[in-house]
Amino acid sequence: HMPPATDAARYLRLLHEAMPRVEARHSTLPAFFAEAEGRAGDLPLKQGELRSPGKEPAPYLWLIANCVSARVEMKQANDQCLTLLERWAEPWMGLANLAGAGIPDRFLRVAWENVLLNHAHDSICGCSVDQVHRDMMYRFDQARVLGQQLRHQAFGFLTQGCADLAQEEHEFTLTIANPLPVARKEVITFDVDLPQDYPTFFKEGFRSQNVKSFLLEDPEGNEVPYQRLAFDPEVSERSLFALPAFVGDPERTRYTLAAEVDLPALGFTSLLVKPSQRPVRRVGSLRTGPNSAENVYLALTVRPNGTLALTDKATGETYTDLLTFEDRSEIGDGWFHGETVNDEIALSTGAQAQVSVVNDGPDLVTFRVALALSLPARYDWHQEKRSQERKDLHITSLVTLRRGAKMIEVETVVDNDVEDHRLRLLLPTDVAGAKTWLAHQPYDLLEREIAIDAETSDWQEMELAEKPFQGLQAVGEGRRGLAFLSGGGLHEGGVADDARRTMQVTLLRSFRRTVGTTGEHDGLELGTRTYRYALLPFAGDLPGAEALTLLAGLQAGLMVRQTGPFSSGFPPLKGDDTPRRSYLEQQRRTLVLSAFKPSEDGAGLVIRLWNPTGERQVERLELWREPRQARRLSLSENPAEGSEPSLAGNLITVEAGPKEVVTVGVEF
Repeated sequence: HMPPATDAARYLRLLHEAMPRVEARHSTLPAFFAEAEGRAGDLPLKQGELRSPGKEPAPYLWLIANCVSARVEMKQANDQCLTLLERWAEPWMGLANLAGAGIPDRFLRVAWENVLLNHAHDSICGCSVDQVHRDMMYRFDQARVLGQQLRHQAFGFLTQGCADLAQEEHEFTLTIANPLPVARKEVITFDVDLPQDYPTFFKEGFRSQNVKSFLLEDPEGNEVPYQRLAFDPEVSERSLFALPAFVGDPERTRYTLAAEVDLPALGFTSLLVKPSQRPVRRVGSLRTGPNSAENVYLALTVRPNGTLALTDKATGETYTDLLTFEDRSEIGDGWFHGETVNDEIALSTGAQAQVSVVNDGPDLVTFRVALALSLPARYDWHQEKRSQERKDLHITSLVTLRRGAKMIEVETVVDNDVEDHRLRLLLPTDVAGAKTWLAHQPYDLLEREIAIDAETSDWQEMELAEKPFQGLQAVGEGRRGLAFLSGGGLHEGGVADDARRTMQVTLLRSFRRTVGTTGEHDGLELGTRTYRYALLPFAGDLPGAEALTLLAGLQAGLMVRQTGPFSSGFPPLKGDDTPRRSYLEQQRRTLVLSAFKPSEDGAGLVIRLWNPTGERQVERLELWREPRQARRLSLSENPAEGSEPSLAGNLITVEAGPKEVVTVGVEF
């Protein structure tokens, strides 16, 4: 918001004139802290989160608590880019270049430069003027395109030496990549593209829709049952691999499927797609009634008002009124949420929802829950209250239960035509005895008090229930516990100090005030906003490493390519390598992987893990090949003190103390 200071010398003169006995120097941060350390006396010890509202009135002593909910669409773009670069581009490009791909590092650096340029605090906070944030969205877009191309180039190179499972006409191979360092056998969703004149099909009765009939087989020739979820009769796509002068594949028919697939840890597997002369159907359903479904772990019911009842079958505990939406006024800005004294708080608990079933089968059930909130259209700045004119805010949620899943997944779409309001998701947990809640922060699962500090009631800023979290928040005690996992972009949450211990998540803040203007448009967040998240019940202590692995899977997704006429530019599979491979596997799953990347010196790969627990943990990493050495590094990838990882063949054993971050350099 301000130009850089160019007259530091004048500042020094003014200081010396005003305070002749004070010596002021134009210094540097390292020199300042070195001198401060030398002069430090009996300093107080602070433990835990260094976060406190501003107490005394002063222009710059503000915590500024609500930046994390400003311009959520921008926050989503940021998270998408970070996940793409950290989970896909860095590891897969590092692996490909070790194998001789020769993908230039500069592409990765340019992608990161675009993202980091957006991380100036008033930029990523969402509290600058509209033009600043429009420029940011362009940079995020550039980073996204580069990241996608890097992962596709790397994936294409790493798979091209594999054997094509297809041997007969109309057969092709589907290859699915898993970015997580854990093996997963679970129900996943993916697309299969077929020629419009595919030779085998069936129909129900005489005149129903033609359904293309095909089988899926794993590399050992075992049939993989699947459930059809969606069908698009005409899809046209430009090359994902970006070959020069390659326009795209011909039009095809796309089926979206759900199937249980055995995915190797941080690697890929392949499936054969082949014509079937007989109809291919999936019998059964997870539904237990018109608006309920159940798997081995969870039972789910959609209520008439659109809320959910979720039962953890291991404990018998049921969570009710989940997916309640709350709306109130917003008269703040990018820094602060503000609400009028003359407020009206709207709740969806009295709504009449329309419930429908989008997917119905033994692998996956999805309910569509649509409702509308009648809200004041905007804020009346003259009357200082919300307007008499009202508009409907339409909220549609797709609620999915998968076979074998321990969590339910939700995609909420908000068609926002209302101005000057804050929309929140409420999740009553009924964890009555809980005094604290957990917030995922960088390299930590931080424990916070639920109760608001009453002492702050007359401070410049009062403590708020809503606080930042990175990707996960949870509250639990005894047999009850619920975790919220964000698919990206949602970072303001908390737990209310009420009888039901209601977890809350800010979905959007529609504000018009920007610094130095009388008001702008973009911060109103008008248009369609889509949010992806999951709800995970648990008992006892939150299984931190497991929950963070589920979070990573929710955010990163999968990558799929196929051979045949719709390869989207990917090179053919023309080798004899196994069509199934794992590059890195955490055998004990006690630590959390935060980075798997090319080393900065180009000598190998860097693996960074952290311990979410308060106890020392041991992790064993299995690599796809035997490294020459493994050594402990600092965050800056220099040699570091501490216990060295042990190396035995292609196995690396790593120890991490409580809340410790461990970086390992691997050379081949």
